[in-house]
Amino acid sequence: MTEQSTFPSDIAQTTTRVNGRKNQTVSNSTSRPPVFLQHGLLCDSTSWVSNLPNQSLPFILSNAGYDVWLGNSRGNTYSKAHITLKPCQREFWAWSWDEMALYDLPANLEFVVSHTHVEKLPYIGHSQGTLMAFTHLSVTPDSRISEIIAMGPVFNVSHLISPIKFLSPISNDLALAFKILGVNEFLPNSWVFKFLADTVCVRTDPLDVLCSDILFILAGFDYSQLNMKHEKYVVYSSADACFWCPPFCSHDYLSS
Repeated sequence: MTEQSTFPSDIAQTTTRVNGRKNQTVSNSTSRPPVFLQHGLLCDSTSWVSNLPNQSLPFILSNAGYDVWLGNSRGNTYSKAHITLKPCQREFWAWSWDEMALYDLPANLEFVVSHTHVEKLPYIGHSQGTLMAFTHLSVTPDSRISEIIAMGPVFNVSHLISPIKFLSPISNDLALAFKILGVNEFLPNSWVFKFLADTVCVRTDPLDVLCSDILFILAGFDYSQLNMKHEKYVVYSSADACFWCPPFCSHDYLSS
C-alpha cells in the first residue's frame, strides 16, 4: 500500500510513501525509521516496485520495519506540476540535473524529515539518484543524510558503453535542432510508447526486440540484466524524462 504527497515549489515534487507490511496496520511512530529512495535516469518511483514484492527493495525494506519514501525527479510523470508554467512551454524545461541536486533533493529530504519528525535518515540512490546526492553533498554538507547507499553510482560517463556516447561530438547541434523543432522532452510518456507497450512489447515474435533495443541503445547492451517478463512495464516507466543530452553528452563531460 502506498500514498502520494505533493509539496509546493516552483515545480511540484511528488513523493510516494510505502506505508507498511501487507495486512498490517500502519503506524507513524518513530519505531519505523524512515529511508529515502531516489530513482535513476528515465525512471520514476514506480521503477522501484515494478517487480514482485519479494524482489522490490521498497517492499523488502517496508516488511523489515522501515518507513519507505520514494522520490520523483522533476519532469517525470508524477512531477510535472508548476506554479506558472505548463510542460508544453519550453521555459518549463529550463533546468538539468544540477537543479535536481541543488534544490529538489534537499526539498525532498526536508519534506520527509518534517513529516517523520527525525533528524536524519539513510539515502538510497540509483544511477542519476546517486549523481544528485554526490552533487548536493559536494556543495552543501547535509546533516539530514545519515548514510548513502549508491547503486550503480555515477561520477562521470567516460566509460559509457551505450551508443548514445557517439552523440557527443554533435551535442550542441542536437540542442539547437531540438530548440528549433520545439522538442523539450526525451522519450515522453505518450500514446506512442503506450501503444508499443500494449501491442509490441507483449509479443513473442521478432518485433518484441524493438522494446529491448530502445533500452539498450540508451543504457548499453546486456540481456542478462533485462527481465523480459516485465519489459512492458519498463517501457511505461522509462519513457518520461526531460531532454538533458546536451550537457550529459558533451565532450567535456564525457572526458572529465
